[in-house]
Amino acid sequence: MPAAATAAGNRQLLQARDLGTLPLQRAAMSDKRDQANWKEVHRRYVALERTWSVADAPEPVARQFFRRIVHGHQSRSAIEREFHEFGLQPPPTAVLEEAFFLQRVLYPPDRDRPGGRHPDDPLEDVYAAALSMLPNGFWVESPERDQLYRGQRDARWPTIPALFRRDDVDSALDQLAHAVTRVRACLPAVSDEQAVAVAQHYSRDLGVATWLLDMTYDPRVALFFASDGGVGGEVGVVTCLVRKTWDRLSAAGSNRLGRLQVIDVPGVLRIENQRASFLDTSHPVLFDQYVADTVWFRQQTGLRFEDPDAEFPVTAATIYPTADPVLAALVGTPPAGSGVLRIAPAGDARQPLQGADYWEIAQSWCRRAGLAIDAYHEDSLRVVCDVHARLQEQPNQFALHDRSLARLQDAVELIMQAQRSGKFITPQEALRRSLSRLSPPGRVVLENIIAACTAARDSC
Repeated sequence: MPAAATAAGNRQLLQARDLGTLPLQRAAMSDKRDQANWKEVHRRYVALERTWSVADAPEPVARQFFRRIVHGHQSRSAIEREFHEFGLQPPPTAVLEEAFFLQRVLYPPDRDRPGGRHPDDPLEDVYAAALSMLPNGFWVESPERDQLYRGQRDARWPTIPALFRRDDVDSALDQLAHAVTRVRACLPAVSDEQAVAVAQHYSRDLGVATWLLDMTYDPRVALFFASDGGVGGEVGVVTCLVRKTWDRLSAAGSNRLGRLQVIDVPGVLRIENQRASFLDTSHPVLFDQYVADTVWFRQQTGLRFEDPDAEFPVTAATIYPTADPVLAALVGTPPAGSGVLRIAPAGDARQPLQGADYWEIAQSWCRRAGLAIDAYHEDSLRVVCDVHARLQEQPNQFALHDRSLARLQDAVELIMQAQRSGKFITPQEALRRSLSRLSPPGRVVLENIIAACTAARDSC
């Protein structure tokens, strides 16, 4: 970057941030993490990151210095030595002070890395959650939809599409068919899948429910929805679905999970502002068992995540634009007298999955590994699949992580290893990783389930 441009950028930073008043700001904001004003810390972080520059250094190098200071636990003297070794001029003193201030707030000596990666350790609020996403470069925008994000105001809510939460699903599908007819009248160029996606997006306005899940490729939008309307005492959650991981669990789409069907609807302002996509998954229980990467945080009444100064702002006004021509057209179109749905959900959440369903998934993993389970190991694998199905019946006893597809895959891999080694393995031995993660009372319950499923299989 040219020196003149760098100097101009740093002057802009100094003026915009009024860094000369930082000592006064610090007096009003504790360096202690539990007492920090995380909204203000987040504002200062993104302002500093977006205008950070180092004279005569390319942007990747400058960004590396930023991360090493704020997230790298480097002392000021160590950083100054690095600038000297690279032959670079450090940013102005006030700019460096701001970076080290952020380091102290984010990583105080009396606490390790930020929490929020377990439901029992939620971060202090949604802005603390946003800050925890910044260091490792994982929670990033993904316009290619390689990663999709979802925010939920209450972490206790299951990720089940609204259609399957209706008492009368058939009646709800009939209502949806009428709504889709209205959508096509307003947007005649949309496909069948896109028409259902538009109905999902405006489901509250149309009074309908669909089998799709709302997603976004921008984690900041997910943070907005996760905190919008949050009430103190609740725990909000943001999850990230990674297409590559789903492909592995679905055996490249060959098993019951199927391929991820991502539906995009270009040309609809509110959908574009929310950077929204719509997910058509297999059985919703399998989507839950995928167990996406997750950040939990405590809700604070009246605190909603916004990022108004970004190149693509995330605010209530952008997420819900006042002028919404598609919504106006839908509301102004009379309800259809009839309607026909030309597509249907891939899976019905009303039908619980059985051991045989998980057996089919386990078999697909074995085939992908180039292994056919022999008769010597088949019974152990079938019992493991029966146990996995039984675990889903006890969500209050077993946390989702302890009954996830990843835990089933652990057991299947141990059975495959045993077969390759010519050794026998019992269901309990195959499930040893799951057993080791549980508390003693939970371990006893799981051992009893294993024994019951083994006995049932022996009696067949």
